[in-house]
Amino acid sequence: MAVNADDGFQREYGILQVIPGHEQDIRTLCSYPDGGVLTGSRDMMSKLYKPKNGKNPSCELTEMQNFIGPTNFVSSICCGKTKSGEYEIYVGSHDMNIFVYTIMESKPITTLARHSGPVSALAFRICNDQEVLISGSWDSTAIIWKDKQPEITLMGHVHAVWAVAFVARSFILTGGADKTIRKWDVSDGRLLNIFEAHKECVRGLAVINGQQFLSCSNDATVILWNMEGDIIKTFEGHENFIFDICIVRQPNKPGVEPPKNRPYKFVTVSEDKTARIWDKDAGCLQVCPIQATTLWSVAALDNGNFVVGTSDGHAYVFSNALPGPEAGTSGST
Repeated sequence: MAVNADDGFQREYGILQVIPGHEQDIRTLCSYPDGGVLTGSRDMMSKLYKPKNGKNPSCELTEMQNFIGPTNFVSSICCGKTKSGEYEIYVGSHDMNIFVYTIMESKPITTLARHSGPVSALAFRICNDQEVLISGSWDSTAIIWKDKQPEITLMGHVHAVWAVAFVARSFILTGGADKTIRKWDVSDGRLLNIFEAHKECVRGLAVINGQQFLSCSNDATVILWNMEGDIIKTFEGHENFIFDICIVRQPNKPGVEPPKNRPYKFVTVSEDKTARIWDKDAGCLQVCPIQATTLWSVAALDNGNFVVGTSDGHAYVFSNALPGPEAGTSGST
């Protein structure tokens, strides 16, 4: 693995833990504060896992809560801090509903219903003192929910919306089965730009900052874009569909001001049964094989670890804080 001694990624990643938490595929993942992760599965359940010993990246995760409610499989999940300071969890299902939870209760506190197809993507953020949720669906629309009310329906994609993401507090990105990515104004839903380059469905989006983002696709490529729609770089290496992508950053050191342009790597998961760790300049740094039929989802945790959700119902937790001179056990390119 090529490393930079100054960027915090001095060691390879290895498997810290395999969590056999679900009876069917883990289709979706989301990070939770202090090294936690949320999982959503075809078994219609979602779960919260947190480290046993604080935010330490070498500590294993333990199940803290099990969320029930959907009548069909879970296809998307996200969480966020509300205006009250409490965290809420949003779960999208193939039953076309979005279920809202607190970590204290296994049953939803409310249900959001507006889509006419499975809810395949979710993202949450506070914008202009409003709790804003973005949902994408197989019905080819995305909805901007403000304070749990469906305020704006975004229409333009001609097939399913597979991915949604915020760009700061002003813009939204949506990616779809129509091979396009669209940029919208969060305040009024205006379409601002259409990004076209992928040859197959767009499956995942990862925003780096207000100027750049990454997209992954069934065409087995990752594209680095600027917000004007220019392609900065295309990454190749996977041998099959890429289903998800996330940005990984090393945690801030206590008492140390983080750099303005904080270093990052990104992780992709694919139908080729590998997770891959990439650098925007060096390309693929490490290939991590996982013996499952499909690798559906990946989420970066705030302690520098990342988690992969697979078709065997397991969550694979990867860390570069394992003991030994080289933590990676999966091989590198």
